Amino acid sequence: LYLYIVSLIIVMASSEETYDCIICGSGLAGMTTALSCLDRGGKVLMLEKEAKLGGNSIKASSGINACPPGEDGTVSQQDIDAFVKDTIKSAGSQPNEALIQTLVTQSAPALQWLKDRVQVDLLQCKTRLGG
Repeated sequence: LYLYIVSLIIVMASSEETYDCIICGSGLAGMTTALSCLDRGGKVLMLEKEAKLGGNSIKASSGINACPPGEDGTVSQQDIDAFVKDTIKSAGSQPNEALIQTLVTQSAPALQWLKDRVQVDLLQCKTRLGG
């Protein structure tokens, strides 16, 4: 796959086409990156090795990890603490606490972005799995 991508980039570099963003993979991260670039007027090329778009995200039938806001739009400290504890536990022997803090603090705005930008309201699908 790496050699294919490199050869594709070389071919593209020799063509007239130019892109502001080349994205490898069409999972949640790739799609989010593509939409963010397109929203800013960029031109995107997305590469996907599979026949269907979605990457590993289409296999995530249990949703995504997030610390969602309550009815009032805020996240309670109790929910934050529980989410941090559960995420550290699931991380195994070497949790990256800085990354966990990013997940905790940015997941509610990410859920709101999904709702506003692509009309996917994961807040209606709340459940607790694992931990």
